[in-house]
Amino acid sequence: AKSKAEETASGVTTGMILSLRESLQSCKDQLATCQNELEVAKSEIQSWHSSIQNEPVVNAGAAPGSEII
Repeated sequence: AKSKAEETASGVTTGMILSLRESLQSCKDQLATCQNELEVAKSEIQSWHSSIQNEPVVNAGAAPGSEII
């Protein structure tokens, strides 16, 4: 038969394992959220990059509307 101390230790260990599993799941959920946000940000950056690449080049110091003819 198990002693009272062994039963208590077993209960504490089980509680700790369950707590750690819950914490791990929470971290996994948070990681998934961050990865989704990262993908959205990457997509937005790519969109900005593409739109900037398609803009006409303006020389530094040139006033708007002062294109060379």
